[in-house]
Amino acid sequence: MILAEGLRRGTWITNPLTAWCDIPEATLAAGGSTAARCSRVGLGLVRRAGAAIGLDRAVMLGHLPQSTCLPGWSRHQIEIAAGLARRRWPDRAVMLRHLDGERDAALMDLLEADGFLRLPARVVYHWPTADGSLPMASHAKRDRSLLGRAGLTRLPHDAFDRARRAEARRLYRAIYIDRHGPYNPDYTEAWFDRAHETGWWEFIGLARADGTLAAFAALHQGKGALCVPALGHDPAAAREEGGYRQIVAWVTEIASRRRVDFDFSSGAGDFKRRRGAVPAIEWAMVSPALTARRHPAVLLLQAAATWAAGLTPERLIALGGAADV
Repeated sequence: MILAEGLRRGTWITNPLTAWCDIPEATLAAGGSTAARCSRVGLGLVRRAGAAIGLDRAVMLGHLPQSTCLPGWSRHQIEIAAGLARRRWPDRAVMLRHLDGERDAALMDLLEADGFLRLPARVVYHWPTADGSLPMASHAKRDRSLLGRAGLTRLPHDAFDRARRAEARRLYRAIYIDRHGPYNPDYTEAWFDRAHETGWWEFIGLARADGTLAAFAALHQGKGALCVPALGHDPAAAREEGGYRQIVAWVTEIASRRRVDFDFSSGAGDFKRRRGAVPAIEWAMVSPALTARRHPAVLLLQAAATWAAGLTPERLIALGGAADV
């Protein structure tokens, strides 16, 4: 579990209010339209309501500090853990993220009956490669063709010594921190080292003829699916190199060969849809702090859950625009 306030700097994966308020507010910061101003006011209200019910101090269960977490706990374990968390931290909200409306339907129904509220977290994408198939969309085919002819050397996990891991981290930071901003997790060198040594992440990469790293991905595999908690490519490389396209094509091949689905998180929605990825809503289940059960902010949360009940991925994509929420 993660205790949100225990970290010096909030990221969207470690603080729900950063995900639901700070990032949209930063996106709207430069907007001077009436709609943008109203949205900022609305986000301010959401932040205050969230703090009132303990969301800024949330206990996040079954939650690894990475962009996508695959299922690992049983319904019985979650039920016990939620009860323990409520008793241990009555002033904190208790929540679960990374829940799929179909795969986790029974767990979500159980939690809802126990007082949890169902809220949309983001739009995510996956390729259904568990049957051994590869995506046949034209863009996906072109990417596999590029991977086959580009001449980059495929690096396995064991090739990532400390120097190579440091190089991978630089590529990760160039994309997720320097380009996309400080709300993404800024993993340390020690984190990369530990993730590699324990096998928590499986590293793969593509190297140029001169030995430099063009792109890499860190894979995390669970039952029936794999995800990519860290990825990077050289932002200074020529567009023709297509490091991002190639590494995604390779991960898709790996998922197909292992007969698991490829869960590819959120963002870059147009890129993923053009390659045959299927969008879905990722849900969060939130239980307000026991000490705030009678706070008026709970009514706002309940109204949001009622509104969200009819959401589709397509509608949420339209609401979120290019950022895909």
